[in-house]
Amino acid sequence: MAPSTFGGLSYLIIGNPSTDIYTIRTESFGTANIFAPRDDDSSITNVAQFNNESNSTGSGDYLNLQPHMTSWRVYPVGKSPVSGNEAGRLAPAVFGGLSYRIIDEPSPNLYTIETESFGRVNIYAPRDQDSSITNSPEFSNGGDRGSSGSGAGQFLNLEPHMDSWKVYPLGVNPVSGNEVGRLAPSRYGGLSYEILGNPSSNLYTILTESFGRVNIYAPRDNDSSLTNSPIYLDSSDGSSGAIHGNYLNLMPHMSSWRVYPLEYPWLPETKLET
Repeated sequence: MAPSTFGGLSYLIIGNPSTDIYTIRTESFGTANIFAPRDDDSSITNVAQFNNESNSTGSGDYLNLQPHMTSWRVYPVGKSPVSGNEAGRLAPAVFGGLSYRIIDEPSPNLYTIETESFGRVNIYAPRDQDSSITNSPEFSNGGDRGSSGSGAGQFLNLEPHMDSWKVYPLGVNPVSGNEVGRLAPSRYGGLSYEILGNPSSNLYTILTESFGRVNIYAPRDNDSSLTNSPIYLDSSDGSSGAIHGNYLNLMPHMSSWRVYPLEYPWLPETKLET
């Protein structure tokens, strides 16, 4: 990455797998690790020090998909945006509308966006009543994460002594055998998730990177807690509450900074970029 090119770069910290190693999400390389010791070349703050949160080449505009649209196709980057080529479908109506930052515009009315469900994709959006382009997001959620305002403003914290925690599909009874997967709080030193819903006593709706929007059963005991702010930095399986986390700021005097794949250590031979 090139902080000097952009007058400095700020990235939301979504994980801290070991001392001075941070997991960040970049436009160019996706989710990656970066080694940043505490010195004059970088800083960690509660708010982004630099306006840009990544080295995006987009226009700074947002594509807003209106809430009356039940389905909207998205396409792999580089493929023709025609029926049969779609990577999947977004559901603006489910979330009360969706807003995405425009990363690129490869052709008229075709935009490149970053989604939680399908990664970086293209979307065809002609200028009509179904969508709009604005300088700021029209809807509170900045992706297909769902509205961050739909919960109680509280966070569910899973304590680091818990090796495994089951999560369940929405609308399914949260009993053994119905789980969609397991979270691993101990692996990340604890996990914090913004509560998006509370369908029944001790049952909470959260958003995870690995399993999407799910329910989790968490009775009041020493294994979890509810707080007004997240206790733990979000991991690569972090929550929509990550917006409340800290930022890693790369100073503008740095011409180059390496990032590394999540599964490899920060060694020169495993770098994604120099």
